[in-house]
Amino acid sequence: MLKSSLRIKLSAVVIVFLMCTSVRAQSTFSQVYTIFQTSCTFSSCHDNVNPKGGLSLVGLGINPMSDVHSALVEAVPENSFAAGKGYVLVNPGDPHSSFLFRKINEGLDGHLTLHPSEGGPMPVSGVMIDEEKELIRQWILFGAPDSGTVVDYSLIQDYYANGGIESMPVIPAAPDSSSGFQMHFGPFFVPPGQEQEYFVKFDPGFKDTLESNRIDMLMSGNSHHFILERYRMGEENNIQEGYREDGAHLSTEGVTATQFSDSIFLPQNTAFLLPKDAWLDLNSHYINFSPDSILKAEVYINVHTQPKGTAKQIMHTTGSPGGISFPDILSVPNDGSSYTFESAFFDGSFIPLENDVFIWSMTSHTHQWGTDFDIYERTSTGSRGAQLFDASYLDAIPTSTFIGYDYAEPPIRYFDPFLFTKKEEGFIFEASYVNNGPNNPVSWGLTSEDEMFIMGIFYVLDTAGLSVVGISETESGPGAVAVYPNPASTAVYFETDKQLHGNLTIYNSMGILVDEFSLKGGGPREMDVSTLSSGVYFYRIQSEDGIESGPFTIAH
Repeated sequence: MLKSSLRIKLSAVVIVFLMCTSVRAQSTFSQVYTIFQTSCTFSSCHDNVNPKGGLSLVGLGINPMSDVHSALVEAVPENSFAAGKGYVLVNPGDPHSSFLFRKINEGLDGHLTLHPSEGGPMPVSGVMIDEEKELIRQWILFGAPDSGTVVDYSLIQDYYANGGIESMPVIPAAPDSSSGFQMHFGPFFVPPGQEQEYFVKFDPGFKDTLESNRIDMLMSGNSHHFILERYRMGEENNIQEGYREDGAHLSTEGVTATQFSDSIFLPQNTAFLLPKDAWLDLNSHYINFSPDSILKAEVYINVHTQPKGTAKQIMHTTGSPGGISFPDILSVPNDGSSYTFESAFFDGSFIPLENDVFIWSMTSHTHQWGTDFDIYERTSTGSRGAQLFDASYLDAIPTSTFIGYDYAEPPIRYFDPFLFTKKEEGFIFEASYVNNGPNNPVSWGLTSEDEMFIMGIFYVLDTAGLSVVGISETESGPGAVAVYPNPASTAVYFETDKQLHGNLTIYNSMGILVDEFSLKGGGPREMDVSTLSSGVYFYRIQSEDGIESGPFTIAH
């Protein structure tokens, strides 16, 4: 029986599940409604008493399905523990705080475990199958609307019947609750050979202003990108609940982004700001490269936090879309020729560089027709200065090793010391494209068949209080962690003369611990990397001056 802890707001509503035998239109909610109606979960849990007058809702001539919807969505459960946690029966966009889904989940969502005070699960074992539970979860994720088809149930049924592709078969470990939290974007289902991009606003429940000096973004190789942004205070009220295809970026400020699984370790004494009561905006874009299997797309985000005021400088993020003020500037004919486009990012540009800044890192973004991306200093007269970034070279350093252009995993250039840039000077950036696809011409758009032209930077407004002002390409100087050679092929050495508090730890781009050792005793510590895959790795160490971290590269 459905326990009283899950009593629906209008007690007479539950009888509707049994008395209505047809559904007029197969909206997503009508499919959900049918599952409830036919499941024995509710078969002995009804009540003929209408609190308005002792009659059933059907007898009152009220549309029963709409009454069920209004009685479920944002209705407070009677269970005192659930109500105290802020759960409602159905919370649009959030299955984890939807008490109804929590009760029927029974292992479908590995994140979700009922607390003993919530009572046991609904008796649905062997009755409500996984694809039915999934449809209910997807309906909630898409905002729990009372009409319209927002979920393709056939994709869900195909996935569970034929063994689709799990993008993240193992749930990554979350940070300790005392020093961080984990967010989960997904799942959503992508048909074979297609792609899908969604945005969702997320309430992390910040009761105090926090900082973050590390964010892990974990996803599969099918991911095209993940972007994390923060709403300007109050702007989240203008955005719908649940998944949406509208980015509404003008209401947000960038935090970080990646096109592949990556961990962002910020330099010592810097951090992202996470204001009290702020909402986040999550954006995931997945491509299903399989010709015949459904992809279950997911992203996990581990945000490591520290108290406000720990960092000396706040890290900011911004991007400049090349030529976005001129809609025709990015147009690449389908003729096999190479086309190069140029744009500028400075105080007078379309999206201005509003302050003098100190650049920690920069990166680039195109879609699959991109063949190169370069960034230059811009002089006060608007001409090109020194080249700063070449995406075809290792670590995007123009003087390093040529590795070729990979739009799916663009390199990130780190600067030591931070690169000072005047707002009226800024940067000139250019990208080259060869269009061999089906569209003629290719122009600006969101899908991988379209194109983009974006440069991005991470920066601080001042370097006061930063004892380490960058990440070392070879050696950070006296007292810091020296990492050499970089890149490394067989062995890498770490050395420091600082007083340590704990061990030096090494992580791969998935945020997974690779190695851990002490640097005490003097002299460099050797790490064998001959068996590790090529790519970017991160070290992290706690010293007398705080946490130091940074990337290094393995290239075989």
